[in-house]
Amino acid sequence: MEMKERILDARKCALANDAPMCGDCYYSQGYLSEDTFYKMQVTPSEEDWKLSYTKLTCTNPSKLFVRCTVAVCIEIRWLNKSPWELDQYSASKLCAYGNGMGLTGQYNLKEGQWIRDQASPTKARENGIPESLLTTDFYFWIDGRSLYYPKVFAMEDLTHRGTLGYKWYPGMPAATYTDVCLYTRFGDSSVAEYDCSSSKNYRGAACRTEIVTTDYEPEQSYCQR
Repeated sequence: MEMKERILDARKCALANDAPMCGDCYYSQGYLSEDTFYKMQVTPSEEDWKLSYTKLTCTNPSKLFVRCTVAVCIEIRWLNKSPWELDQYSASKLCAYGNGMGLTGQYNLKEGQWIRDQASPTKARENGIPESLLTTDFYFWIDGRSLYYPKVFAMEDLTHRGTLGYKWYPGMPAATYTDVCLYTRFGDSSVAEYDCSSSKNYRGAACRTEIVTTDYEPEQSYCQR
């Protein structure tokens, strides 16, 4: 496991000014190591610092990503039963099932590439999609639906910065009407828009799932200030 340390800038927080707290009520720091996000917290009391940490993981097949300081779990969910295709409303329901939290989208290029690679013919076969349906392009719904204004998309997941992390297909968005939803496809992490009620060749969705949190307190969780 990679060890982390906090380096104090004496110009901003003099070492005599209650370092390492520097006047804060608590100090926390997180880092990612081997698909696990660790968050350490230091809370001062009158004479001691209390140390605790949290381990955040995802259940298979979800993948853990860190969006700024927020750890999230993402997975591609497939409609692996007849009719094998779904509209955006059904995709949203699929993403909310079980430990799902709804549709999500890419926060950055790294997430977009992972979503693209997961939405592959190989993964489709593993999830029970008939071979006969893999001869045509297949698409995946992602987060984003225009409700009140064209080209203004409401999101189910607020952690991926709306469309800021999306790589738009050339000329998109272009619709002059509402109830348009966003999608991507295998082999191309670009984002495009289409009628939310369409289902033809839409095989699944990019979903955010619940994260698994485990809290720890060391046996000697207090140290003298």
